[in-house]
Amino acid sequence: MFKDKNFKKYLWIYLGITFGLSWGISLLYVLCYKQLSPIFGKLNMSSPLVVIALNSPSIAGVFVYYMYGGKKSLLQFFKRLIPNLRECRWFIYLFIVSIAFFAAMHYGSILLHIPLPKVKLSTNDRLVLLLKNIYEETGLLGGALGWYGFLLPYMQKQYYSSIKGGLMTGFIFGLFVFPGYALSSFETATTYPFYVLQLMLFSVFIAFVMNQTRGNVLFFVFCFWLVASGSKLQFYNFIAGVQILEIGFFLITVIGMYLYYRIVKNKDLNTYSLCLFPDFIGN
Repeated sequence: MFKDKNFKKYLWIYLGITFGLSWGISLLYVLCYKQLSPIFGKLNMSSPLVVIALNSPSIAGVFVYYMYGGKKSLLQFFKRLIPNLRECRWFIYLFIVSIAFFAAMHYGSILLHIPLPKVKLSTNDRLVLLLKNIYEETGLLGGALGWYGFLLPYMQKQYYSSIKGGLMTGFIFGLFVFPGYALSSFETATTYPFYVLQLMLFSVFIAFVMNQTRGNVLFFVFCFWLVASGSKLQFYNFIAGVQILEIGFFLITVIGMYLYYRIVKNKDLNTYSLCLFPDFIGN
């Protein structure tokens, strides 16, 4: 386990900015509701305060990289957003995984008698909505540059393990979203513990992918954009029952991917080709 106390300052600065902004805004809104509600209205996903809170991980991640190595570190980090030709095949793999995900959620809902939405969208409507969801999904960039651009590589260095690093990243990500579940104005039909477990397993899957793509967070954005669009495209309802299906799906996917690399390619994805902060941005 990585135990450089001086190096841990980057983690504490990241967490301080991330949780300070997000939880601070939530607490301030609760304490000063009468004063702030006439100005900002009810908190929802398009509220300026919520947008700032959701993007606080990216704000923190960019700040930490700048603090570590100035403009050079930021430039090296953003260069990683440009995939090489070999890495582009992962777009196809992730697209296939997303199609399998939609099918599993849809037919799993039918099998388990989980209510499905009434389909009111045409194929063209779905395509338009899918494209719109690129910018409407405010958590995309908010999570990419922070959780998976900094925290995941840091945790992988901390434990020298993609599995432990992914689980810890997902768990801390889960703590971050807690105010969203605590504030009733979100009116969520999902269950918080299930959501945290989803994030933990999804983060392990993303860790496997990013370690094969030089730590390129663009693949997280692409995958998250697709799987997060399923309920909006009316393939299924994002409710507690479906959360259990999603947990099962990513558990099976993670195990299957690990075993494939272990048996077929003789590579241990838990320790193979790890992207470690800050080493990976210089390689």
